[in-house]
Amino acid sequence: MGATGSRRRMVRSFTLVELMTVVAIIGILASIAMPLVYQNQLKAKKSEIVLNLDGLADAAIAYSTMFDTFGASSVDFQPGPYFDKAAHPWDDGSIPQIFIDLGWMPDGDVRASYFYDTDDTTYVYIEAQADMDDDGDNYHVRDTIDPVTGDRLSPDLEECVTSGNSPIECY
Repeated sequence: MGATGSRRRMVRSFTLVELMTVVAIIGILASIAMPLVYQNQLKAKKSEIVLNLDGLADAAIAYSTMFDTFGASSVDFQPGPYFDKAAHPWDDGSIPQIFIDLGWMPDGDVRASYFYDTDDTTYVYIEAQADMDDDGDNYHVRDTIDPVTGDRLSPDLEECVTSGNSPIECY
């Protein structure tokens, strides 16, 4: 036989150790990436609250400009209050009249409950509360409007996390 006929073709394949190494590397990368994905999802859900409060504050200021009053308090959180991470319909059949008067409602389902509180002379508070990550700690966001000037007093919004339902320890 000639020299070329006796040569065998070498077929290169992966060994079990190489495959296990690749699987381990993928597992490590996934364990690093998953918390970052979760944090970004939570940040996106929180931004929904901030955008809705901005809209509610603008509606309150516009209403005050038209009618020389900030209206009445909402008495209850709408909808709910819910303390879970699910999205809930805004119109659960009990929308407080002030939200209708202000002409404000969020687009679609919401992950937070909203509250409007004013005595029409010394304070106007717009608040949202939710448990975005379902860990038992409630996320509260509040904006304040000066009823005399109509200016927003907390342009960056006040954010607070509590381990109970009440935001009293925040403000």
